[in-house]
Amino acid sequence: MYLFPGRTSDVPLSSITIQKMCKQAALAAGLNKRVSPHTLRHSFATGLLEAGVDLLTIGRLLGHKSFMTTMVYLHVRRPHLESTPSPIDWLPVRQLPGWKTPPPPAPPQAPPPRQTGDNGTPD
Repeated sequence: MYLFPGRTSDVPLSSITIQKMCKQAALAAGLNKRVSPHTLRHSFATGLLEAGVDLLTIGRLLGHKSFMTTMVYLHVRRPHLESTPSPIDWLPVRQLPGWKTPPPPAPPQAPPPRQTGDNGTPD
């Protein structure tokens, strides 16, 4: 069974045919970027990563022999990864010996009044 079967299910479409179909689909969709079968593969893997699927599973689904090959997808979602809280943030710091509640922030100070001259206009 093939992802892109040909005239019969036991024969796949040729890679050139699939590339042409991707190009035609991109034009029909009004996309200005280059689209290839690899773009679909990359989008699939990125979607899995964003959905929380672990890298080992993604690598296996993509048929990667090396985990390092799958590591390429980590750079794609850097903002997502950077927004993940640190486990240190989950520590119950209030239970630590010597921990004190921090004082509330000081209210903003009003600017000093402007000085005026004898005739009531600013200096």
